[in-house]
Amino acid sequence: MPRGPLLSLLLAAAVLAAAGFFLRGYTTDDTFIHLRYAENLLERGEFSFNPGERSYGATSPLWIFGLALLLTLGAPPLLAAWLLGALCGLLVVLLFWSMLRRLDLPAAWGTVVLLLAVGDVWFLRWSFSGMETPLATALLVVLVWPLIHRGGLPAGPGAWRLHLAWGVAAGLAALTRPEFMVIVPLAWPWLTWAGGGGSRPAGTPLIARLGAAVAGWLVVMGPWLAYAWSAFGRLTPGTASAKSAAATLDPMVVGGYLWQSAKVLGLTQGVMWLALAVLAAVLFIRNRGPVQGEAAAAGPEFRRDVALVGIAMTWAAVLMGGYAAKQVCKCVAELQYISCNTHRHARHSGGGNCNIEGDIYKLDRFYAQVNDGGLAVCHGCTLLKG
Repeated sequence: MPRGPLLSLLLAAAVLAAAGFFLRGYTTDDTFIHLRYAENLLERGEFSFNPGERSYGATSPLWIFGLALLLTLGAPPLLAAWLLGALCGLLVVLLFWSMLRRLDLPAAWGTVVLLLAVGDVWFLRWSFSGMETPLATALLVVLVWPLIHRGGLPAGPGAWRLHLAWGVAAGLAALTRPEFMVIVPLAWPWLTWAGGGGSRPAGTPLIARLGAAVAGWLVVMGPWLAYAWSAFGRLTPGTASAKSAAATLDPMVVGGYLWQSAKVLGLTQGVMWLALAVLAAVLFIRNRGPVQGEAAAAGPEFRRDVALVGIAMTWAAVLMGGYAAKQVCKCVAELQYISCNTHRHARHSGGGNCNIEGDIYKLDRFYAQVNDGGLAVCHGCTLLKG
């Protein structure tokens, strides 16, 4: 392995470890709720907060199962929550690092982007809070991974296997956050289109690929939904229904919350966004030459780039109109590097060395505020284009 990428990974891991040290002992009220459910699951074999009273009052069954596993192995409750968050946070770092390597960024640029993403204060905070946020983030990165690895979900012979695997990952995501039952399936059309699904290639029919993805989702979610309906008489957590009922689209209320959230994010993420703005400005200056539109739109790289934007915007649009709890603070930064398109531009314009062209997309969570009027939740998608 080249020394540069390994050094960037070690630096990112060091940032995560330092945060874990300084945030040791930090917990939230929901952490104790998850631990209570995990303890009752082990001691009584029931999904409940109060012993003997089965209730769907926790929003992340998969996180509770993970906590129960660590408790079974002998970990103290608070250490189990901290350790599970740390492991999932490290998984996010590894996934994002691998994504950057596959995008073939120069070592220095890749290191800067990786450290900006890993050093985000909200990612670090929630990774060591004992909440499911790092696991949810990791699963979202896994779900867009086919765009980086294969340019989308394939359509050729045997493609149903990958669609089945993607459906399993989507089911795990839905078992981690209830809103993922809505937003995650909306990524499948984008991934299928990017992989050449609209060109009717010889291979697995579209309906078979869709069926494989649904089957994979049902393998994970089917048993849980059946249990939830029989045990609780509902398919979604009661807390999700209560909070979504309190959400509002009143522009005055939403605008106030967005402005308050913008101030908080400006204080905590200002340095990161300033650095990304400088990066975007440099990329814009480097790529002011003419772009051959037909050449850019001809290949699969164009579909990959559009699909990545489409997924981010689709997820953001759904989250803005629905419920998403505070634990899902944000997705990790999704970096696009249009390498093949840039090479094509350079060849068609007679240029020599290839320039860098990139788009940085970040799906940010704006903080929910609780007052006498209830809970209002808003999400936003910020696009920084160079």
